[in-house]
Amino acid sequence: MRHLVFIPAFFLFCIQAYAQTPPCATATDAGNSYETETSGVFERQVCNGASFVPVELWTQTGTKTIDFGNDTSTCNSSRSGRIRYTGGTSWDYCNGTAWTASGMGDTSFAMPSLVDNASGSPTKQVFTIVDFTASTFLGFNKTDSNTFLGNAAGKSIVSGAINNTFVGHYAGRAVNNANGDNNTFFGTSSGRTTTSGAGNSFFGSGTGDANTIGSSNTFVGLFTGAFNSSGSFNTFVGALSGNRNTTGAYNVFVGNSAGNYNTTGNNSVAIGHQAAEGKSTLYALGSNSVMIGYQSGYSTTSGSTGAKNVFIGSSTGLVNTTGANNLFLGSDTGTTNTTGSTNILIGSGIDGPSATQSTYLNIGDVIYGNMTTNGANTGTSDNSASLAIDGSLKVGTSTETCDASNGGRLRYNATSKVMEYCNETAWTPL
Repeated sequence: MRHLVFIPAFFLFCIQAYAQTPPCATATDAGNSYETETSGVFERQVCNGASFVPVELWTQTGTKTIDFGNDTSTCNSSRSGRIRYTGGTSWDYCNGTAWTASGMGDTSFAMPSLVDNASGSPTKQVFTIVDFTASTFLGFNKTDSNTFLGNAAGKSIVSGAINNTFVGHYAGRAVNNANGDNNTFFGTSSGRTTTSGAGNSFFGSGTGDANTIGSSNTFVGLFTGAFNSSGSFNTFVGALSGNRNTTGAYNVFVGNSAGNYNTTGNNSVAIGHQAAEGKSTLYALGSNSVMIGYQSGYSTTSGSTGAKNVFIGSSTGLVNTTGANNLFLGSDTGTTNTTGSTNILIGSGIDGPSATQSTYLNIGDVIYGNMTTNGANTGTSDNSASLAIDGSLKVGTSTETCDASNGGRLRYNATSKVMEYCNETAWTPL
């Protein structure tokens, strides 16, 4: 009788395999590889035809290092894109025809050492610059603490400039000397032409694009401060705010198009949508002015060039041109004033008698008058007296002593039911 014995197929493959170091003695062994592990650090060794050399290292935490050697093979189309390290600070890449110096070893780019995770000592040189076409795509300079990301970002920095961060196409492209320090540019062409300006913060596409030596500026928003060249200590927040400012300094413009067309005006504050926007053919905002509110000091005809104006409220000083030293407080207040100066208008919709009126006071259409010639009126337009009152005037009681310092005062004597005046000696009935 025959007996058939069935052996499960998986037993045929249960021979235990042990990791072994492959041979590495001759050229035919080149390419053999194996991995090692020590305390969570993994390393791949590859045979070069004579001995094993480390080419890759990684850890359980995800840190990974790749070594680049000196590739001696011929550069051809099948090897296009390869990178090789030829010693010192020299790196080549294969362009499909010949090995070509990448430019990553020039003085523009530092080549920091990689710290070995196991020993803590610098062991390998790695590149942190990708610069295959004379345009920086990613860069870091350890010695000078500069960081770049974007096409040609920080391209011109050779040495000296420190603590800069440029992110975006052409961001900080022209910074090139020791004075261009501590700048932060984020956005396409932000700070593009800055050469020696320092301490600037530009956030947004085209912010500070034309800046050269302007320093300590903060520009936030699309094309904010785009034409600024040497103006310093400005704060512009909002798309197109301070867009045409060139040399104006110490300004604060907040809001879409706030101070948009000002060029050289200094020491002013414009807060609100189109506040102090001015005329599109450019103008100089009157210095030391404060304009707060939607279209306050808007003046698209010529721009508000008068100095030391204070406009607070929506559309206040809407068409002011050369008028100076005005105080307009309230929504739609002073909306017709053009050249009038030294006016005080308080209240919603309050205006002077004309667009050219000066030294005029109007508080809520209750107290008003020419402050130079006739004083003020209350409830009437009669300007024949220093003070005109339409209606009754109530005078209260007083216990003050009548003497030379109180001469000319009035009071009501509630006991005798009469009005009295002080003749500098005694209270006397009128």
